[in-house]
Amino acid sequence: MTTAFRGVGDNDDQVHRLDSGKWQDQTFPRDGWRFSTFKDAGTAHIRCEMCLNARVRFAHTLVHAKVPEGILVGLMCAEALQKDDYYGPERREREYRDDLRIRNDWHKRKWKTSKIGNAYINARGFNISIWRKGAGYGVTIRVENRFEDEFVRNDPKMYMNLKEAKLGALDRLMEARAELRRQG
Repeated sequence: MTTAFRGVGDNDDQVHRLDSGKWQDQTFPRDGWRFSTFKDAGTAHIRCEMCLNARVRFAHTLVHAKVPEGILVGLMCAEALQKDDYYGPERREREYRDDLRIRNDWHKRKWKTSKIGNAYINARGFNISIWRKGAGYGVTIRVENRFEDEFVRNDPKMYMNLKEAKLGALDRLMEARAELRRQG
């Protein structure tokens, strides 16, 4: 039987062990866990509450009917506990990390100006336009290179200046990405 999950280049603090922590408690549930949310520990890292060995930055919060407070676990323990959705934890963590990267780098993005004078950017498969809307600015987001209104979202909010509109565009981008993920 395998006693540890080790990734390429993992040091001992990153290894999820099946022979330690709650894995040794036979009364602790091994199935029926559902994903709730992520906790980003930043540079502090936290210990996986299942194996009590791995230090993780992105902890998966899992909930269970028999464990009302839930547990914070690393990716590999999340995969082992969610046998019915084995690939889900890795996909969710990848999406979460990608969303975090987008948010952190948004202010560095270079916006372009269209032929009609609107600020626009192509980001992560979406075309985002900022246009004059009365005394302020509006935001439109669509799937990039598709102009048949298949996926177009107009932000109902009016922004007072271009800087606010660009921050609003980031929020609309994150919402659009989440919506397309739900659609499958």
